[in-house]
Amino acid sequence: MRRIRLWAIGASLKTEPVEILEELSRKVTASGIDRLFGAASSAVGLLSTCNRVELYLATDEPPSAHRMVDWFIEANQRRKEGIYVFEGGEAVRHLMLVACGLDSMVAGEAQIQLQVKHAPILGGEGRARKAVERLFRSAYFTASTVRKEVALSAKPTVGLVAVRAIKSKLSARAKVILIGAGKNAKAAAEALSDEGFSDLYLVNRTPEKVKPLAVTEGSIHPLQELPALLNVADAVIVATSSPYYLITSDMLKQRPRKDKLIIVDTSLPRNVEPSLKDHPSVELLDLDDLAAYVTESISQEQREKAEEIVNGATTRFTSWMLESEVEPVVSWIRARAEEIRREEALQALRRLTGDRRRDELVIGALTSRIVNRLLQTPIDRLRSLADEGLAEPYEKMLKELFGADG
Repeated sequence: MRRIRLWAIGASLKTEPVEILEELSRKVTASGIDRLFGAASSAVGLLSTCNRVELYLATDEPPSAHRMVDWFIEANQRRKEGIYVFEGGEAVRHLMLVACGLDSMVAGEAQIQLQVKHAPILGGEGRARKAVERLFRSAYFTASTVRKEVALSAKPTVGLVAVRAIKSKLSARAKVILIGAGKNAKAAAEALSDEGFSDLYLVNRTPEKVKPLAVTEGSIHPLQELPALLNVADAVIVATSSPYYLITSDMLKQRPRKDKLIIVDTSLPRNVEPSLKDHPSVELLDLDDLAAYVTESISQEQREKAEEIVNGATTRFTSWMLESEVEPVVSWIRARAEEIRREEALQALRRLTGDRRRDELVIGALTSRIVNRLLQTPIDRLRSLADEGLAEPYEKMLKELFGADG
């Protein structure tokens, strides 16, 4: 039986600009992975967020890993320099660090933990799928342990950084549009409230979904009203998962040109038309630009303690992987031993009479037969190997397995 091995391949905002990562996120999809790794011997976990696009492969076929790397490079416009590949324990450790937020643009951010929990596991069955499912589950629980023991704050998010960028350019009297209703939007709404911004326009395709975000005095609007709101706003935060642009250059044709509109797009794929960077009345900030507004949110001591927990979890997972390789053999040995025990027990029960001395002989014979049947095949094989002069390594192995001295 071949060993199951783990690989990770990915790209992130640390290694690629947002426009490259955006295109990669559109190409590396569940359907594409299913076509590539449809075999039962391979399973893949897909982690695609606003920070990264990563695949985690478990397979007993090394060529599958090479195929994954080639496919990923092709999806990344044949750019190799922005791609990272990890194997074995390094792949495990990387996902653990990611789940803890230690590899995020905003260090320590909590949203990635839930994204790891809900990441789709594609293809495969049996040992390969079990390995990927356990890997993601272990990463999630490791992140929970880190948050509890290291006391990481849940505050740091991309939404918070977006508000920080706006605050550096505008006063709290500014009119701000917030588009979205997810976790990033919620974090941005709370940060806006904390910073004293009260003139807010909360916009979403389904207005009811943004009601929980109304932490300050703000008005709620459907998406259809966005073009009119853009004419009066000073800033916009876009935090959605829309597959297309929500703000385009055509929507700003009626906007007065006296003041620039600051737009912060925290989405991937981007939800604001990139050409607006050249618009005379717009200052557009995307995820690449937000890096300049990120401040260190965890201390060196916290990071070191978190990495210590991650290293321990990585060691435990890799040990489980190694142990799981022999589990099918252990299961077979146990099943075979149980089969022998049942057969011999049934025969012995037929011979029991209630006479103590006679029954003691029956039970003694029962245990002898069980021992003989369990050991007969390996002993015969060892003797056969000895006849061929090949027994020495097997002899040493058996002594090791049975704990024999000398």
